[in-house]
Amino acid sequence: LRKGVIPVTPQNLYGKEVAAGFRSLITALTYMGDMPIDPAMIDEIFNRLKKFEGSVNNLRGTLFEYVVASIVEKNNRPHELSMNKTLNNKGKKSEVDVLAIYQTNARFIECKGYPPYSTVPDEEFKKWLTESVPNVFGYCKNVHPDWKEKELEFEFWTTGKLSDAALASFNDLSKKIKKSRYSIAYKDASQVKEAAALTKDKKLIATLNQHFLTHPVVIPSYELSVPAARSLATSKEDME
Repeated sequence: LRKGVIPVTPQNLYGKEVAAGFRSLITALTYMGDMPIDPAMIDEIFNRLKKFEGSVNNLRGTLFEYVVASIVEKNNRPHELSMNKTLNNKGKKSEVDVLAIYQTNARFIECKGYPPYSTVPDEEFKKWLTESVPNVFGYCKNVHPDWKEKELEFEFWTTGKLSDAALASFNDLSKKIKKSRYSIAYKDASQVKEAAALTKDKKLIATLNQHFLTHPVVIPSYELSVPAARSLATSKEDME
C-alpha cells in the first residue's frame, strides 16, 4: 500500500463466476496443442466471461481451433491429431492450427474464427494460400520423411466467408493445382456448421452455434471495409 500497489485477485475484482472463467481459460490454453478439449469447457469459458465481450471476441479465433479439432476427430478419426504445430522448412516457419494424420493422407487446417458470416479479409486468405501452403508443402517433401508420400490436403475453415472475388480465385486455382502435389479446400460458416452436424454431438453443435455462428460480437473496424481482392495466384510450379 505504501508504494501504491494493492494486491488483488480476479475474484476480488470481478466475482466468483468470472474468476472461474479465467481458471477454465488458463487450463484450456495450458494444454493447447496436446488434444482437443471438451466443448463443454468452451461453453463454460464463454458463459463465465460474457461480461467481457470485447476480450471474448478476441478469444474466438483461438477457441475455434478446438472446435475444428473436435469435428475432425469425431468425423474422421485420424491416427494422429495435434494443434498449433510449428513446421520449420529450412528456416522458414509456418504454424498449422489443426494437423490430422491418416494412413494415406495428411490434412493441414487453417482456422479463422471471424464474426459470424462476415467476410474474411482477402489478405488473410492470400497469405495462407500463397505463403503458408507452399511452405508447409515444402516441409513435407524436404524435411518430414513420413509425410513425403502421403496425399497432402490443405484446408481453410472459417466462421466467416470469402469475398466473391477471393472465392472465384480459389475455385479457379483448386482446379489448376496439380493433385500429385497437393489439394486445397475451403469451408465457410455454413459448411463448418454442416461438418459439425455430422458429428451428432449435441454439445459440440450447440457450442458452435451459440458462440461462433450466432453469438453477438463487436465487429472489428477492419471487418467493415474489406480490401479489394488481389491476385491469389500460387506459383507456376504448383500448377504444372
